[in-house]
Amino acid sequence: NFILADEINRAPPKVQSAMLECMQERIVTIGKQTFELPKPFLVLATENPLEQMGTYPLPEAQIDRFLFKIYVDYPPKEDEIKIIDNNMDTNRYKKNVVQKILTPKDIINIQSIARKIYISDEIKKYIVDIVFSTREKKGLKYSKYIEWGASPRASIALA
Repeated sequence: NFILADEINRAPPKVQSAMLECMQERIVTIGKQTFELPKPFLVLATENPLEQMGTYPLPEAQIDRFLFKIYVDYPPKEDEIKIIDNNMDTNRYKKNVVQKILTPKDIINIQSIARKIYISDEIKKYIVDIVFSTREKKGLKYSKYIEWGASPRASIALA
């Protein structure tokens, strides 16, 4: 149900293409055989922004499949000291026990409820106005940081 893909920009284009298929179509193709992925299905990925050697840039079509992107900068000194403290114990992973709080069925039920929420035409128009403003870049304070405007998937995600 969940894939954590670390440093996806190190994966060759064929692997990235396969990931695109599973993210968008919710299927995996091996040879001539296609398999449906379990529901719900979610991909969380990291990208190494520092090194370019041995990396493959992600195509815009793949980047567009992600709901959001978070840039993580270096931590403040105090936090980095805590990071050292928390990582000096070789048994640290034995102490962290992951507890299940939702089942896949619970998530599917929540998703079905979310699909029933009414969105007025005014709100839909407002969402589309926000998305279009990223494409037109007029009057946006941070427009210099926008390389590509948001896609129709962004409108869906906001809704």
